[in-house]
Amino acid sequence: MRHLDRALIERVATAALGWELEYDYWERQGAMTALLSWAYPDARATVRRWLDRAVETQTSDGWLCYGATTNLSFGAFRVMDTGIMRAFERSASCAAYFAAPLGLLHELTGEQRYLDAARRQMEAVLVGPRTGDGFLRMNAAAAEVWIDEVYPVCGALAKLGRIAGQADWVDEAYRHLRVAEERLVDPRTGLARHIWCERPDSFPESTFWSRGNGWLLLAAAETLAEAPEHRDADRARELLGRLLRAVAEVQDATGFLHDFLDDPGTPLESSGTLMFAAAAGMAATLGVGDDQLTAAALRALDAVAGIVTPDGSIGRVVLPPGGPGVPMSTMPLASSFFLLASYHLRAGIGLGEQPW
Repeated sequence: MRHLDRALIERVATAALGWELEYDYWERQGAMTALLSWAYPDARATVRRWLDRAVETQTSDGWLCYGATTNLSFGAFRVMDTGIMRAFERSASCAAYFAAPLGLLHELTGEQRYLDAARRQMEAVLVGPRTGDGFLRMNAAAAEVWIDEVYPVCGALAKLGRIAGQADWVDEAYRHLRVAEERLVDPRTGLARHIWCERPDSFPESTFWSRGNGWLLLAAAETLAEAPEHRDADRARELLGRLLRAVAEVQDATGFLHDFLDDPGTPLESSGTLMFAAAAGMAATLGVGDDQLTAAALRALDAVAGIVTPDGSIGRVVLPPGGPGVPMSTMPLASSFFLLASYHLRAGIGLGEQPW
């Protein structure tokens, strides 16, 4: 590997452990999962502090971490001024990013309060608004399928359904994947679009957005990891493998993915690149994919390793909500998925279960 080594991964992890993101509700999920799974020194105490705070600030209706409020400004750029966000109204799905890590912390500590908080969050999600075919809507203001929503919801429902013995929650996770595939995955290219609108039947944001495809890849991988024997698991395996191959076909020679996967005129972007790498690493352990996909994932991870700054942060991240005209900056989100990809590709990097 040209850039990737133990010291660099430790630099990113150390920086992540210093985050103070009081109001953040989505950028840390990948980091929490990786740091808890990898048993990084001091990680469990830090991640536990983050999750304790998310539980302390769980609202009366069950929404974690202040109910998914956040600072939606990045310098002069205001997220809510973008076209697809002007008519956006948060649903409980927006606050679900802490639910799966809470389930994992419950498994590690045995503390019931973490499972209880995660279940309250997902119960709030399940009574939220849906499209006509049952997709839980991230945008409460419109009957739309957003690719952003599958990652925080599917893995959490599958994990908590397994832990609590609630088969209907696992069923819901797989149904979510199926609807996302039916509404968003283009049959010609095999790539997934950003947003589908029920009425009128249209794509208000139709690009093959890099991070969006990463959300779907990781949702499929995490759902399969939690419930590999489910009756719909074969369909999810096929989706995961097909989407991974479609993304690998448009990977740039640098190892990065473009912000819009099929448009070389858009910037090379780090968060989607890392999510592809993490999903391919997971897929290999699930028996999906092949050596070529693993090699593509390692190239992707090493490419982003080349832009890690001395302070452990990572730039070239398209800001939310993604889509045309959105600038790029540095975000903790990239560091989260750098750690998750490093964990799932640890064998290819030459790292073990306790690398430091």
